[in-house]
Amino acid sequence: MTEKSSHDEHTEKRESAGSTRTGSYDDETNAPSQPTNDYPEGGLYAWMTVAGTWLVLLVSIGLVNSFGSFQDYYARTYLLNSTIADLGWIASVQSFLMYAIGPFLGVLFDKGYFFSIMIFGATIYSLSMFMLSLAQPQSYYQVFLAHGLGTGIGIGCLLLPSVSLIGQYFNQRRPLASGIAFTGANVGGIIVPQLLNRLLDNNSLGYANGIRVVAAVMTACLLGGLALMRPRGDIKHTSSQRTDQPKVISRILGYAKEGDFVWIWLGLFVENLAVFYPLFYLQLYASLRDVPAKVTLNLVTIMNATAIPGRLVPNVLSQRFGILNTLIINAVACFAIIIGILGVGHGSGAGASALTVAILYGFFSGGILAQMTPVLASTAKDIHEIGTRTGVGFIGIGVANLLGPPIMGWLLTSKFLWWRVTIYSGVGMAVCAGCFAVAQVLKARRVGSNFV
Repeated sequence: MTEKSSHDEHTEKRESAGSTRTGSYDDETNAPSQPTNDYPEGGLYAWMTVAGTWLVLLVSIGLVNSFGSFQDYYARTYLLNSTIADLGWIASVQSFLMYAIGPFLGVLFDKGYFFSIMIFGATIYSLSMFMLSLAQPQSYYQVFLAHGLGTGIGIGCLLLPSVSLIGQYFNQRRPLASGIAFTGANVGGIIVPQLLNRLLDNNSLGYANGIRVVAAVMTACLLGGLALMRPRGDIKHTSSQRTDQPKVISRILGYAKEGDFVWIWLGLFVENLAVFYPLFYLQLYASLRDVPAKVTLNLVTIMNATAIPGRLVPNVLSQRFGILNTLIINAVACFAIIIGILGVGHGSGAGASALTVAILYGFFSGGILAQMTPVLASTAKDIHEIGTRTGVGFIGIGVANLLGPPIMGWLLTSKFLWWRVTIYSGVGMAVCAGCFAVAQVLKARRVGSNFV
């Protein structure tokens, strides 16, 4: 029999002590009660929650990462009367709603309505996916309502509560736990497009039945995720706690007085204006430069694959060196790689350089995207405001997701002026790194350590 590590023993002792002190279990979750500000940093319910979040992110962000497959089918077959710009608005609205409804959900999450939000989001998401299968060919508004509006609201209701719940169990190990959970998004970005391509191109199955198969698989994953996640039993707000806490609006306005939070918010806003350029356009850029098809058709899959270690390694390092320090490194690396896109040549000889960009950018962009939620949660003064602070950050991220793709398309134009959008994205990541650097200095002064 193998011996348990000292860390695991310590974790079990803490959980046991917390249960002894309270002597009760939460009625809704059956999770053992623990001290409100004592983070278990592990344990059965904690890792079950990480696994459940992994499934939710595979389905939710996995769908967002798969829009290229939908767009290709819409443009070639199903929505021939719609322009590429029209189709782009489906993705923009979906991404905007995914984050923008966060502040409202964050308040509800902090008040203990986790399962209510998740069940509502899962219902809207699944219903929208099945309604998408009923959309008629060339009916843009039907596709927009189901795919853009409906799934956007559903994903928004699923995303914030699931990733915020991890913050109830982890503090020092929060970046690692979040990084593990967010690998689900990239696994979804690999699996879902392959599933879609095979189902939508299957003439015997057809569009409607193909979408229904996808919807059924995603609904099953959501149910599995919901069954695994457990809110901590001691964090529900009593009526007296609500009375003692400042009003929500006052709390949110108070965040604007915290310098490190403001600069983190700005950094995340600028990041999301710029970071998706290679993820959206590298394949098209390589195709127009006559890079071999066997390379170009796999660039997005490669970026999603290398983002998996990219979401883990920086989050592990951040436990030692601080999350803001690793964010700065990731942002600077993304800036350099984006500028390096201009060095991708023409023809078959450019395949190696395109692959290098995809591998490196997938890794570093995966890290910076996975650290958005942990860095927002790290600004919380106690567990009760993790959801609200994350929600405030999400609204900036949502607006940036709504504006970023149209700005890139406007800069690119029909003449494909790649240098313009490359400089825009590169400068954006440089400004993002600068914002995080200012936040790091302010927080380091406040806590008395450079490892923040």
